[in-house]
Amino acid sequence: MENVIMGRTMLRVETEATEIENKPVGLKEMTESLQNKTGNLQEGTQSLQAQIKALHNKMADLENMMEQKFEHDSRN
Repeated sequence: MENVIMGRTMLRVETEATEIENKPVGLKEMTESLQNKTGNLQEGTQSLQAQIKALHNKMADLENMMEQKFEHDSRN
């Protein structure tokens, strides 16, 4: 009976030791995944900023065109 208890205890200790050994690997993988996601978010943010800037430029161009048309129409 003591051998069975001792065997189960040793198995439990080995299982816990394996889990503890695997935690750094899991944490490293999670860290790498988060770093990749952060990079993707940064790229997405930069892309959105570029699109916003392009829209602002188009709006400015349209405003200039409207102003020129208004000036042209008011002369005639």
